[in-house]
Amino acid sequence: MYELQVLIAALGQIKRPNMFLWNLLVRATKERETAKFEVHTKNARRTMAPFVGKYSGGQFFEKDGFTINEFEPGKIMPKTVAHADDLLKQQFGQTQYGNYVSAEDRAVNQLVDELEELDTAITRTENWMLGKLMTTGVMPIVGKTVNRAITFGEANTEDLSGNDLWSDTTNSDPINYIKIKQLEVLKETGILIDSIVLGSDAATAFQNHPKVTEKLKYTSADVLRIEPRSLGDGAKFLGTIPELNVDIYVFVDWVINPETKEEEEIFPSKGILGVKKGSVVVNYGAIAQLNDAEENQIFIGNRIPKRWADKDNDVKYLRLGSAPLPVPDDARGWFYSAVLD
Repeated sequence: MYELQVLIAALGQIKRPNMFLWNLLVRATKERETAKFEVHTKNARRTMAPFVGKYSGGQFFEKDGFTINEFEPGKIMPKTVAHADDLLKQQFGQTQYGNYVSAEDRAVNQLVDELEELDTAITRTENWMLGKLMTTGVMPIVGKTVNRAITFGEANTEDLSGNDLWSDTTNSDPINYIKIKQLEVLKETGILIDSIVLGSDAATAFQNHPKVTEKLKYTSADVLRIEPRSLGDGAKFLGTIPELNVDIYVFVDWVINPETKEEEEIFPSKGILGVKKGSVVVNYGAIAQLNDAEENQIFIGNRIPKRWADKDNDVKYLRLGSAPLPVPDDARGWFYSAVLD
């Protein structure tokens, strides 16, 4: 029941959580063949080609800048007690309607449930990592045996203060602020921000701001645009700012931090994130583990299953491993701001 081929087939039956940040930001995934690998992060300078004289042999063109670093993603390896094998030893059962339920079918369902529980936990960690990267510029990798962080350069983040705070409805102007930040990112990287994500408090301040309410009257209906939106859990579409061609979302979600055992926000309630859809690629590092023949082997994939038995305690375990590393297209290609104090 827990052979590798069966585990991989069972993983294909899992319906994964519908995560908003992942849906919005992740363009593709890439499975690496090694645990450590190079990542090329662009620092675009948008250099145009130079003119030369009639008899010139050409002028050397300096390419846009890239930062090349070698990264080793943190490993995520939740495990659970495995019970599917035990069901194969039992006789078939019957439902209250008299239909047969074979031991094999019940065992497969149990196996899928076990894997789905582990996969969901990993998916939430991936979404948390993405949230931390986008709102702080830093991905913490913290656990009982690891404490480090990954960055791709100086993040475009700021905390507003004084008259700039959106709570100052006389002096602040949320839409103009978004316009300024959109132009700032475009000028520096060539990336055009097309999506704004607001925390719950920031969304309230935005919707109630007198300089916004008039424009929202004409944008929230979005009557001229038909576009199905698979938003994901905790997200709501607010409207579009036509002059900037920017969609506005509000996002609220929490996770239980396994280290602190406390609930924490994935996205800060007082924050605003400006991004381009599909501007992140998630790399998955290879994972080394023993195969069924008890030989050390490198496994490649976004989810690596493993099952083993603790014979001393007569317990079987199922583990699902992953080593994700979200990488933005450009280290300065988005912005995050705290707009309330």
